[in-house]
Amino acid sequence: MAYAIVTGGSRGIGLEIAKQLAGRGFDLILIARNGADLEKAKKGIEAEFGTKATIIPKDLSKRNAVAGIHSQINKMKINVEILVNNAGYGDYGKFGEIPWEKLEGEMELNNVALVHMVKLFLPEMLARKSGKILNLSSTAAFQPGPLMAVYYATKAFVLSFSQALSCELEGSGVTISALCPGVTNTLFNARAGLGKSRVTENAMMEPDWAAKIGVDGLFAGKRVVIPGLRNKIGAKLVRIMPEGIVLKAVKKIMEKRKRAG
Repeated sequence: MAYAIVTGGSRGIGLEIAKQLAGRGFDLILIARNGADLEKAKKGIEAEFGTKATIIPKDLSKRNAVAGIHSQINKMKINVEILVNNAGYGDYGKFGEIPWEKLEGEMELNNVALVHMVKLFLPEMLARKSGKILNLSSTAAFQPGPLMAVYYATKAFVLSFSQALSCELEGSGVTISALCPGVTNTLFNARAGLGKSRVTENAMMEPDWAAKIGVDGLFAGKRVVIPGLRNKIGAKLVRIMPEGIVLKAVKKIMEKRKRAG
């Protein structure tokens, strides 16, 4: 039986991606910090889809966590056909006022853990000449983000990294896709300290829809997957608009979201 790993697989987009993969017949390995949430996700998926779900409670923002997970999964002697790097978080606020520990953890989880997961599981896929990797980026990757400077930068890193590896791996039997959802109805916003605004309310998407588009794109071998016409247009517009206008517009939106919270 082929397995799929989903980090941040206990809720939100990660949980919905896990359900999409279970519906395609994959057994799952779900990784997240909260053991109770993981157990709930496991029971729900197994009951609905009849596939096996193994849970690994682990905080991926901690150094050596990824190496420990890789060792644990290797002992299971299974083929990991799909790797989904979904775990991530952001913090709202002026860069100079956010504690270093939060920023460091954000970069460790969003970037270092993601790259480490790919580094450890990719060689096994290459040896089999078969495998798929889905990295969670964001529409935030397409422009800088004042008041969430580090988060936007981490997502730009994920997009660039995924695109480069996708090109490197052409013809290898392994594909890498970057999923770039826009504002999604998950607990991410509350954790980041973000409120709602008219702009984000109009653009809000549901996590199950974003997950379906992402998994469909993964299996289609798409390099970059952007759910929603509004998000596709926005990603292109910010590339041709003057930098100063883009920065001011993003800052204004972010200021309104904080006030709205």
